[in-house]
Amino acid sequence: MANHPPVTIQHLPTESPGELPGLFRRFGFRRAVRFAEPLFERGERGDSMYLLESGQVELIFKGGKAPKRLDPGAVFGELAFLIGDYPRSATAITISPGVVWELDQQGFQRLYREAPDTLCQLMRNTCRYLFVSEQQLIEDLETRQRELELAMDFLRRTQEELGPSLTSGDILDLETGLYNEHYLRQRMVAAASAGALHRHALLRLDLVGIEAVAALLGHEYGEMLINQFADTLRRLAGEQDIPCRLAGPAFALLIAQTNEADAQRLARDIYQQTALRSLDIPNLGAEVSVIIGGAMGTPGEGATELRQRADAALAQAVSQGAPALCWEGRRLAP
Repeated sequence: MANHPPVTIQHLPTESPGELPGLFRRFGFRRAVRFAEPLFERGERGDSMYLLESGQVELIFKGGKAPKRLDPGAVFGELAFLIGDYPRSATAITISPGVVWELDQQGFQRLYREAPDTLCQLMRNTCRYLFVSEQQLIEDLETRQRELELAMDFLRRTQEELGPSLTSGDILDLETGLYNEHYLRQRMVAAASAGALHRHALLRLDLVGIEAVAALLGHEYGEMLINQFADTLRRLAGEQDIPCRLAGPAFALLIAQTNEADAQRLARDIYQQTALRSLDIPNLGAEVSVIIGGAMGTPGEGATELRQRADAALAQAVSQGAPALCWEGRRLAP
């Protein structure tokens, strides 16, 4: 966690003992924050809670869940703080300069001694937040359960094909839940050995701009964007296809039992949904885009040759500038 600049404590008279802003002004301290300043990180102990007076803050969760954007007036960080000695479930980062009011444990003890009646409103607000969050959590869990069932079914079938000693770590990228490069290679070699690789197409996909965004907003923000792209690729892939994360922001998709026209159609669908993403953060100065290169297998070709042709198509797309989609010497988009 980066060191914060010194803060100036300014205790202000409370507006009303029953209002949360008044609570923070009476028992907390005011703090000016910069753009892209981390207020707390996921996994840290919750020693403070916050009121956002001005500016905007985003809460970054694990995986590909969309960040939660907070506007002035929002109270955040209260769950881990009130439970006590509990790890944060998200990272909070400012996306514009602003002002927050921070209530730490010392201020909370003063609140407890001097104005215990105001704790009731604070707890009611926290319970209201938990109730709303519970509904979204149920929907998220149902979606993740369906994805896990599909992954476990594929793992079971793969174990039957390649041996019971196979584990999820042998075929999956554990960060995104996509398949890994080792398993992609196995599937391509198996298709070539069966004389069926000519009915497969390979897409190579690179996310561009992740490093710049991560440098500004932190590693977790970059990982969140990678997971969101992985979710999109998984959703668009067919049941027999192999969506794969190679490393960092590099991906691949092995399209099974296809022809060139259908494979190009899928490549265009992926491009249209992921080509350019504006992060809607003022003055960020960075965007995330995708570059795609594709190739269709040919009779008698091996896995290495198909991978090389897909990589060459990706290199051609890179030369066009992001975002771009190229297919074996032909530019398909934009």
